Amino acid sequence: MIATSGLASATNADAEPVANIDLTPRDPVYNPITFDASGSRTPADGIERYDWYFTNRTHNPDEPLFGSEPVRSGATIEAEFPDGETFEVGLEVVDSAANTGRTTTTFTPKTDPTTPKAVIDRSPDGKFASNPITLDASGSTSPNGDIVEYNWEIHDETGATRSETGETIELTLDPEVRQTAQLTVVDETGATETERGRSFWPQ
Repeated sequence: MIATSGLASATNADAEPVANIDLTPRDPVYNPITFDASGSRTPADGIERYDWYFTNRTHNPDEPLFGSEPVRSGATIEAEFPDGETFEVGLEVVDSAANTGRTTTTFTPKTDPTTPKAVIDRSPDGKFASNPITLDASGSTSPNGDIVEYNWEIHDETGATRSETGETIELTLDPEVRQTAQLTVVDETGATETERGRSFWPQ
């Protein structure tokens, strides 16, 4: 759900600019989010500055939105926010007569409905796992159709990386060295998603 409110202040009440925020995508809102202020208008010669302010209302419900320096500037910006948390974004526009207008919008980003879901199943699945290790990505899905690529990276605590491909792989890894598996899936439309598994120590 998106709620929008408008505020304005100006040196000349007859020449107040009207700030406007259009964000996409919406219904649902998901990352990356484009904020477009080009619909803002003014009776003066034009708008000279577009300043953007962000705050996380989930963690900072009472924080003043316009009480600090702007986070971004520009008629159109793109930003990403953590899924499931509520944010308020404010826009302040300044026109050629130095009059200002403000508006705000609040939203809670959701997961992109077109993004595949990468799933890692490891066997054995304990923190201390006996070799050989099986990594299974068969639980991965996509709303767009089939998963066509399964790309693995196995990172160990020394900084070494081992790359593998395939829906299911079996590995014998250095014992007593912390390992972390990362899976990137690609679906038939080219959409990707990356999942990083829990660290474990082969035995």
